[in-house]
Amino acid sequence: MAGYRRLAHSRWGCRSNTTGALICFALHPQRCTSAEARRALDLLLGRETREAHTLGCEVARLVGAEAPRGFLTFFARFDLALILDLCSRVGATQDDPRVADLLKFVMSLQSEYGLWTYPHCPQATRWLTFDLMRSISRLDKNVDWIAAEPKTPFRPYPKRDRRF
Repeated sequence: MAGYRRLAHSRWGCRSNTTGALICFALHPQRCTSAEARRALDLLLGRETREAHTLGCEVARLVGAEAPRGFLTFFARFDLALILDLCSRVGATQDDPRVADLLKFVMSLQSEYGLWTYPHCPQATRWLTFDLMRSISRLDKNVDWIAAEPKTPFRPYPKRDRRF
């Protein structure tokens, strides 16, 4: 079972550290399609959660609409817009059922005017829409993606019983 920070199918994997490392790989000109980047994206796609309230939190951070917060980790929230952007940069396609499900969920969150909204900072709505449209348009350009990890159900860490 995957947890809040624990990656499924990984012995030592931490979702936050893997996300940070994958962003570095995805922005590198030669290593963006390396085996390490593909493995990291494959592990992140294995997490089976669809949280609408976190869609676009990374874009809001990048444009300065939301302050970067994090007590133990910088990537405390699982942002589906960031994962979709990483899919387009590393080379995942819609042929992978996990990417297709992610894209279907993100498209269902689109408003009647064609925008994706970030309710915490409405001023980031245009940037979020631009980022998602760019990521969606680049998904089909790479065709050599092979998925290795199955979908894994997500379970938050259990609450500890109080002593008193």
